[in-house]
This record gives sequence, C-alpha cells and structure tokens, in this order.
Amino acid sequence: MLLSLVLVLCGPGGKKKRMTVLLPYLLCWLAVTVTAPIAYCYRYVEMVAMGLPVFIALPFLREEPGEAGEPGEPGKIRQALASRKAAWAAALAASAAMAVVLLCGSFSPYAFTDGKIAIHTCGAEDNHGYYVQSGLSDNEGSFTWTLGDELVVDFPYYGKTEEAEVTVKVSGTLNGAQRYRVVDVNGKELRSGELNGAGEIVFGLEAEDRIAFTVELPDAIVIPGETRKLAMMTTGIEIREK
Repeated sequence: MLLSLVLVLCGPGGKKKRMTVLLPYLLCWLAVTVTAPIAYCYRYVEMVAMGLPVFIALPFLREEPGEAGEPGEPGKIRQALASRKAAWAAALAASAAMAVVLLCGSFSPYAFTDGKIAIHTCGAEDNHGYYVQSGLSDNEGSFTWTLGDELVVDFPYYGKTEEAEVTVKVSGTLNGAQRYRVVDVNGKELRSGELNGAGEIVFGLEAEDRIAFTVELPDAIVIPGETRKLAMMTTGIEIREK
C-alpha cells in the first residue's frame, strides 16, 4: 500500500489524483497505528489485504490521450475508457475473490483445519480473543482461570456440518469439585455435571451459522486475597465437526 502511494506521488501530475483511492486504506492503517499496541489487530485491517490488487494496479494504469487536459481523438478516448473499466473490473473481481479467501479460507481464525478449531486459552499460542466473549481471566502460562459465574463462547461457524462436538479442557478446579451446566443461546441445557480436578467437558452443539454456548459455574468463589471469582483452570477448547 505504501509503495503504491509512493509510486503514485512520484508519477506524472495526472496520476496524483489517484491518491484519493488510497485514502480509506491509509486512514484505516493510521488509525490502527495510532491505537497500537492493540490485540488481534488483523481483524481491523482486513480491508487492506483485500485491496492488494488495487494497490498493485493503481500506479501502472496508463494515462491516455484526453486525460489530464491533453487533446485526443474520440475513438482513442473511448478505447482508453473501455480498457480502464476492464482493468478496474478485474481489480474488483480479484479483491472480491481475496475477501472470500480471507473470510472462509485457512487465513480466517474461524476456518476449520483437519475438521477442527483449536482454541488455546493459555500459553504462547493463546488465541481465545477471537472466540471467547467473556469469562476468562489472565493468561498464566500453563492455564487460565475462568472468571465469574459464566464462560461465554460465540463466533461465526464456517463448518461443513450442522452439528459440532465441543471439548472444554480443564487442568484443575478450585477448592475441590466444581459444578457446571452448559446451555446454548436459547437456554437449552446441553450438558451438566461436576469436575474435581483435571478433566473435560464434552457436549454436542447445533451449529448453523455460529458456535455459541455458555458454561455456567454456580460454585465459583472469591478466595482470600483475590478480587477475582474463580472456578476452573482451562487450557483450551476444541470444536470438531460431527
């Protein structure tokens, strides 16, 4: 994008007007730069990736007779306009194709790899910010505590089946046994029980356009010296297509 801007600015005077095409992308990039550091910044600059074909084509579109005030024959002008339209149509088609790849392909955090999505809630691979809406505390390296009475997961679903199997991985519980109850977005119970120490919470879930469920934790407590309400130590969540 910046190289394209430099080439446009260094080109003939007639090309400088093309800089207006780059303004939305530049403003997006500047906004993210000003607010840095920012978590999971890629989601905010997807338009920059989708505009790549435009950045490549923009500096090299030819000036034709009749542009920038030069006289030109009507036939050449019409030919130039037709070629210009074709170039922009190709650039837009390439941008649309890239958008589909970004949203549904392996570049998307919501894409399934080998039939599953691995949500890491701790360690260097922690990526839960894309999926977990609330209910997790700070990453403590080998685990992350649940925070409060509920763990809420909600994100877009691009799988091939209408059902998914969810596994919530727990490496420990606070003060012995901890009860849990899993419900979907409509409040329908999917699983209930209790864990005492390490274990897994496994349940099936209907998935049409989103994965959404809540793990209710009625026994979460605030321990002395803490302000956080804790229940279980999580290490990850795995979503598999059925």
